Amino acid sequence: MNPTPLVAFDDARIIRGGATILHIDSFAWMPGQHWTILGRNGAGKSTFLELLRGDIAPVQDPDDPMRAARTYCLDGVVRTAPGPVKPRIGLVSPDMQERYRRLENPIRGRELAASGLDGGPFLYRRPSAKEWARVDAVLEELGITSLASVSAVNMSQGQLRAVLLARAVLALRQAAAGGHSLLLLDEVTQGLDRTARRRVLDLIERIAASQDEGSPRLMMATHRPDEIPAGVGHALVFEHGRITARTTPQEAAALYAAQAPRVDSCPQGVKLGDSQATGKDLVQVENATVLLEGAPVLHGVSWRMTTDTKENWAVLGRNGAGKSTFLRLLLGELPAAPGGSVRMPAAEASPPPWPLPEQERPGLWRRKRRLGFVSTELQSRIEQELTVFDLVSTGFFASLAPFDVLSRDMLDRVSAWLEHFGLDEISDKEFGALSTGLARRVLLARALVHDPLLLLLDEPCGGLDSGSREAFLAALDAAVRCGARYIYVTHYPEELPETATHVLVMEHGRIVYAGPREGSPVRMEP
Repeated sequence: MNPTPLVAFDDARIIRGGATILHIDSFAWMPGQHWTILGRNGAGKSTFLELLRGDIAPVQDPDDPMRAARTYCLDGVVRTAPGPVKPRIGLVSPDMQERYRRLENPIRGRELAASGLDGGPFLYRRPSAKEWARVDAVLEELGITSLASVSAVNMSQGQLRAVLLARAVLALRQAAAGGHSLLLLDEVTQGLDRTARRRVLDLIERIAASQDEGSPRLMMATHRPDEIPAGVGHALVFEHGRITARTTPQEAAALYAAQAPRVDSCPQGVKLGDSQATGKDLVQVENATVLLEGAPVLHGVSWRMTTDTKENWAVLGRNGAGKSTFLRLLLGELPAAPGGSVRMPAAEASPPPWPLPEQERPGLWRRKRRLGFVSTELQSRIEQELTVFDLVSTGFFASLAPFDVLSRDMLDRVSAWLEHFGLDEISDKEFGALSTGLARRVLLARALVHDPLLLLLDEPCGGLDSGSREAFLAALDAAVRCGARYIYVTHYPEELPETATHVLVMEHGRIVYAGPREGSPVRMEP
């Protein structure tokens, strides 16, 4: 007798805006199987995980409305709706992470992990001493006990990801009695430093290798085939919202490989960077301490970036070392405590190249208008209904809302960068409808449109597939040839752009190395 699938789909379709964005002809997840999913940005991987968990429902067949496009059998009962078994399906994803980062009433790491005990988004009751012991054991298993008292909004991207994984593990261990459980992982290592990444992958390896019937079955969407656990024996390849291959992870990785296009150096007539003519440093940070909730997260940081046009910096360090806080300090989103300072002498000595009525505002406003910024967190804050053209135009104003004061030259400059990056055909498309890879290149165009003196790039390739990652780096390389300068934060030092000449290494909110790339104490090879 053939076993019943844990989850099965039969001609399941997801439609948004009148267009089919996912169509699963057939799929069956059998007991004992672990899966990985590969595919380019926008291929449908995250939507498929949402469908699996029951967060979205397939459309009904108009010719046969009683036909079930999906079935679940996780507790011995075959069901056509996921509701009763949803506590048995855990999910860790970037979207979930951003919801916790936006909370008005922050939740701390221990309480966030403990919310997995009941499967809800928050902790609604006081756990027993035995339950707290289980929570603490999972935090220790992942090596994140130090995050127990840290507010979610003050965690780095990687720290919050690790706590959410602890939450999912607790939820599934609680729900798995008397049946099966599923753990869905959407780019679970995105934003993790090498040590945290290895710890999380070791846990996933143990889950995949477990023969215990109560251990969850895995479905892991990733852009990095080298991180697929050895115990995962099945793979799906997605393209344009459909499954194009069911195979082994090794063969899927070969099918998934992609090459990036080369981008020309500059839009016609554009030359970035005018700082060298001022004779001033590009950035000066003196004895800067940053406090969050009264506690220092940066300690007396001092650093400078010269006007040497070939000088570009990479910022490296563990999760929580202070890398993103350092960029927010430079951007002006976080202030230095009294006694410290952040200056951009080159920006202060040269007016913004695009005149606006507000350009005479001193200090921070002028500095922000001379910077370009790209991050995964910024991408999540943008109004999804904005068109690509309107979003790129906001780069002139250091805002996320378009203004009705664009001159003809500004309109032409927006069009020039969109065409340069091959985005002109989607200029009228809503930002929220873009794949992650396309959206990240749109953000780079926005960061460059106003001729910034410096780009601040916080994990700009986080969540990108290999092809989109290479396309983004090719676009950045083109911007550098056009005169752009940058500071680039990453957890993958082996993937640093070749144009990064200097390295700044941070530990516990302090700079422990700042100098030429070849002298960096951080290993640069994979």
